[in-house]
Amino acid sequence: MPYGVKRTRRLAPNAPIFLVLLVLGFMLGAGCSDGSDDEEDCNVSGCPEGEACLQKSCSAPCSDQNDCPLGRNCALWGFPDGSQDNYCVTLPYAEDGSTGQFEACGSSSDCDTLRGFQCVGGQCQPQCRSHFDCAGIGRCSTQVDDAGTRSQVCEPLPAPEPSGHFYTGCPNSDECDEDGGFLCLTSGVGDLDSYCTKDCATDDDCASGYFCSKIVRGPPCEDQCGFQGVADDPDCIPSAEIGDGNLYQCGNFGLERRVCRTREFCSPCETDADCLAVPNTLCAQDTSGSKICTQLCDVDIGSCPWGNAGICVVSDDELMLATCSHRSGSCSGAGTTCDPCITDADCAAGGLCTSSSFTGERWCIDPAVTCDCEGTPATGSCTGGGCPRTMSGLQLICIDDTESAINHTCFAANTAANPILNSPQTGCWEAL
Repeated sequence: MPYGVKRTRRLAPNAPIFLVLLVLGFMLGAGCSDGSDDEEDCNVSGCPEGEACLQKSCSAPCSDQNDCPLGRNCALWGFPDGSQDNYCVTLPYAEDGSTGQFEACGSSSDCDTLRGFQCVGGQCQPQCRSHFDCAGIGRCSTQVDDAGTRSQVCEPLPAPEPSGHFYTGCPNSDECDEDGGFLCLTSGVGDLDSYCTKDCATDDDCASGYFCSKIVRGPPCEDQCGFQGVADDPDCIPSAEIGDGNLYQCGNFGLERRVCRTREFCSPCETDADCLAVPNTLCAQDTSGSKICTQLCDVDIGSCPWGNAGICVVSDDELMLATCSHRSGSCSGAGTTCDPCITDADCAAGGLCTSSSFTGERWCIDPAVTCDCEGTPATGSCTGGGCPRTMSGLQLICIDDTESAINHTCFAANTAANPILNSPQTGCWEAL
C-alpha cells in the first residue's frame, strides 16, 4: 500500500454504530448479498472463497487497514440475517475514486481518516506525533496555519526510511536490519522505548531527530582497558572488537561505542524536525535563550521531563507558549558533578554524563570530585563522605565500592522529599 500509516486503527465490532448503519445502507441499496439476480451486481458464488459480494463487487474480509487496498477501508458490515464482520469497503470519501491521501480537501470527511489522514492546510495528510509514525512515508513535520494553530503531519520524502532502519522500534530486539548495519538500542526485550540505530562518526551519519553520541556497553570478555574481563557474560565484548579502528573504544567508565541516539529534552536544535524522533517535541528557546528540544507544558502542573530538574515557563518570545526549560537556567554548565548534560562532551575532562532511570534527568559526574565513606557501614555508598552539595543544596552521595568504575566519586543526591520514609530517587534537584 503506497502510503500505509504505521499505526492503523481497527474498528471494534460493537463500537461504530453509525458506520454499521452506513454500510448497511450500501448493502440494502446494492441488494447483492441477499441473492439478487441483477446482472449489474456481482454474485457471491463468483467471489473467491471467504469474500462477500458487497457494493456490487467482491470484498475481502480484513482485520485492519493494512489488509485493504488504497481507496478502501476495513469497516464493520451488517447483513440481513443479523451477522456482521469486517470487510474492505468503499466509504463516501472514496466513491468518486479518491484515495483520501495527499489530495485536496475541504474537511476531514474528504480524507482517509481511518488511516490517520486529516484535512490540514487544504490537503489530506496523516497526523503524527514523531518521525516513527511516518515510517515508510517520510518524516513528521510541524505546520502552522494563519490562525497560529500548530499541526504535526507526515511529510512525504522521495526515499523514506525502510523498515528496520531509523524510525523503527525494536521491543522484541529483532526488528532491526543487521545486514544494513543497524542494531537495537534497548534495555531488554519488551522495552517500548527501544529503537533501531547504527554506528556513526558525526551527526551527519544520523537521520533527522538523531545525533551521534557515545554509549557505554557491556564488559570486555578478557581483561582490557583497565577493566576486568567477564568471559561468561553473553554480552561481553571480544578483544578483537576493541581499540583503534574497531567498534569499541576504551573509556573512563567502560567500553564506548558511538551510535545515533534520539535527541531528547535539552538537546540543542534548530528546527522541530531535529527533535521529533521523540513524540510531541518541538524546538524552542529556553530561559538562557538557547534553542533546545522541549515540549509544551502547563505552568500549573509539574508536566516537564527530568523530574525536579524541569520547569514550565514561557521563554520563547516568538512561540509565546509555555515550554519546559532546565531549572538551572541552562542545559549545560561548567561540567562538574550535577551540572546538566546530554553527552560526555558537556562534562569536565574525563567526566561522564549519566542519567536517572526514573526521571531521565541527565547530569555530569566529575572524576576530580572525590570522596571516601571511611567509618560508615559497608553499603557501597554514603551521604556526604566529603562530597559538596548540589546547586539546590542537596548533599551528594559518595560511591564507595571497589567493583564500581566510579569508586570514591561523588555521584548525585537522593531527591526524595523524606529520604528516611521514601524510596531513594537519584538526581540533583530537590522538589519544588
